This record gives sequence, C-alpha cells and structure tokens, in this order.
Amino acid sequence: MNEKSSSVFVENLRKLRGKMSRAAFAEQLRISPNTYYRYETGERVPDIDVLLRIASHANVTTDWLLGREQDMFDLLRSGAALLKDTDVKDVAVVLQAKLATIQTEAKTIGAQAESIAGLVHSMGMLIGKGDPPRAPDGMAKARW
Repeated sequence: MNEKSSSVFVENLRKLRGKMSRAAFAEQLRISPNTYYRYETGERVPDIDVLLRIASHANVTTDWLLGREQDMFDLLRSGAALLKDTDVKDVAVVLQAKLATIQTEAKTIGAQAESIAGLVHSMGMLIGKGDPPRAPDGMAKARW
C-alpha cells in the first residue's frame, strides 16, 4: 500500500469506528486490540482476509477503504460543483463517461469471477482426479 492509500485507509478506518472504543471495534472485527491499534495508527497494514472482513462488517467496498473510490459526500459535492459551472449537456457527457467506466469495471469483475470459478473447478478435478463426487453408501443420490 502506498503512503496516500495508507493514510486514506487509516482515515476511513477511523470513520467506520466512529465513537466506539478501539477494543470494541477490534472485537467485532475478530482481531486483537493491539493489531487494530497498529492498523489505525498506520504502523501495520491488514492482510487481504482482514481487509475483506472489515469491508464486509462495515458494508463498504475495499476500494472505498483504500481510497480508490469517493464516498457519497465527495460525489455529491463534486456533482454540485459540476452543475454550477457547466451546461446540462456537459454534465450528461461526464455521467455517460462515468457509467462507461463502471460498466467496464463490472465486466472486468465478471471475468475475474469466471476465472476464479474455473480455477476452483480445476482444483476440484485435480483433487478428485477427475471423478465427480459420489454419494456415500446408503445415501440417496438425489441429495448430491
């Protein structure tokens, strides 16, 4: 994580914690208070599992946590400034460009998900040596 994204992460982590104590927030995230303290002070960076757990717990994206996407207030402020200084047609062009970017990112995410699904399938075939899973003796095949 570079210095800018690290400082944004620290700032966003503090926003998520709000007025809750560090220890209570750490407990909710299932990490030690000392580890959480190091994340919040920027001494340490969480691994991907913890980052995903924080995002899931707080119902935010990892991109937001890392400062890769603006929060809603920033978007509203920039949208209001855009409307003051530009023509409606210009706003439409900007919004269409943003929509195209979002659609491209969605396609990329979809392709990544398909790739992961293929890897999981391949791993399953390697582990099972190509044989599909079989129902244990005495169990109905319909459950499988």
